[in-house]
Amino acid sequence: HHTIMDPPTNEELPGLKVTIKILQARNLVSKDYNVIGRSTKTSDPYIRVAIGGKALGKTITRPKTLDPIFNQSFEYTLTEEDAKMIMSEEEELFLELEIWDEDRHTRDDPMGFLQIPITFQTANPVWYQVGKGDENHQIC
Repeated sequence: HHTIMDPPTNEELPGLKVTIKILQARNLVSKDYNVIGRSTKTSDPYIRVAIGGKALGKTITRPKTLDPIFNQSFEYTLTEEDAKMIMSEEEELFLELEIWDEDRHTRDDPMGFLQIPITFQTANPVWYQVGKGDENHQIC
C-alpha cells in the first residue's frame, strides 16, 4: 500500500521511490505431499515481487503453512517510462506477485498470480484475490 496524500505530478513521478509491503496471505492452496502421495494440507509459500516485469526480489519461504505472514518490504524507483504508463489512459503499470511453493527435491510449484495496477491514492492495507483460484485465496 502507499500513503501519498497528494498525487504527484507527471514531472515528479520519475525518481519517486515506491515501497511495496507484503504483509501476509491466507487460505492458500495446499501443494505438499508426503512420500506416499497424500496431501499434507500444507505448502511452503514464498512470493516473487516485480513491477512492470522488473524483478524486485522474493519473500522468505514460510514452511508448512497456508496462512503465511511475511511482513517484508521492497523498494522501487519509478523510471520515466513507468511515469508515462501510470499517467496514461491506455496503459497501466502493474505490481506483479507470483506465489510459489518451495520444494527441496523437485521444481517449485506455482500457487497463484496477482497483478495490481499502480495508482496514487491514499490506501490502507487491502486484501486481494489470488489468480484464478477460489475467492478464499487472498494476499494482503
